[in-house]
Amino acid sequence: RPFMTFVVTASLSFSALAWFGAAYVLYLRDALHLQPNTVMFLSAIGSFGILLTIRFWGRFMDHSGSGRAMAKALIGHAIGATLFLLLYPEAPWSAYALIPMIILISIFGAAFYIAAHRAMLNYVREENRVGYTNLWTIGTSLTLGATPILVGLLIDHFGLWGFRTCFT
Repeated sequence: RPFMTFVVTASLSFSALAWFGAAYVLYLRDALHLQPNTVMFLSAIGSFGILLTIRFWGRFMDHSGSGRAMAKALIGHAIGATLFLLLYPEAPWSAYALIPMIILISIFGAAFYIAAHRAMLNYVREENRVGYTNLWTIGTSLTLGATPILVGLLIDHFGLWGFRTCFT
């Protein structure tokens, strides 16, 4: 029962991250009209931020636990996604604010991903590891697969307000 509660909670949290992740690249391209190479550059900078901080997150998880790391990472990601609401297409400063925002959101998203998987491994009992990992894979895959479809439908139907809904 505690494992199932964890799977549901983690799956919903992954879905929350995916609402932003599936929408922000489209927002950069369609609303802010950035070129594909600029979008790729921003993604690469976000990945570099992950590279520089992942060791810190690992130590933090070892010291404070996966649950605390997951909570902090979700809060950081939520703040970053909410700040994306301030990046409207007409604002000249939007392009400059993207770099630190994408770096921070990438770092918090990766930290949550790693902390959740670490927590899952701590839940898995040796005698039932196949069943536990199957439940984990199915639960997280369903939410990670369904969320981008919902994001696409929302953006396609509501345009800029669809993006804002995803960032909220």
